[in-house]
Amino acid sequence: REAALVSLWNLCGEAQIAEEAWADAAGVRAAVLAAASLRAEPVRRVRLCALRVLQEITAMPAVRTSLWSDETARAAVVAAAQLMGSGDRSLRECAVKILFGLATNPANKAAMWHDELGARAALVASA
Repeated sequence: REAALVSLWNLCGEAQIAEEAWADAAGVRAAVLAAASLRAEPVRRVRLCALRVLQEITAMPAVRTSLWSDETARAAVVAAAQLMGSGDRSLRECAVKILFGLATNPANKAAMWHDELGARAALVASA
């Protein structure tokens, strides 16, 4: 699973592929979001790889509104950004970078700011 996610991460470095991957709601998107939502300790690396795929996808302006609007994606990213344990640094930093990318989209700014217990709280805690 980890190798597959790393492969998707590498593929999503190409804008067209990243946009197509995100558009594949029942395939790539579902698999990445399922992995990004994992909470168990033994799958921490799998979760990190999935977050890195989302980080790569977030670099594409065309998907930023859609990614923030996706409840599963938003919940996975915000949950990772709110992790404060000593072993959670990589997950948290990746998630904060995703939030940074999402915040560059004017359509997301107000919603992210008003997400006081989610994105906003995670960013303030990480600052």
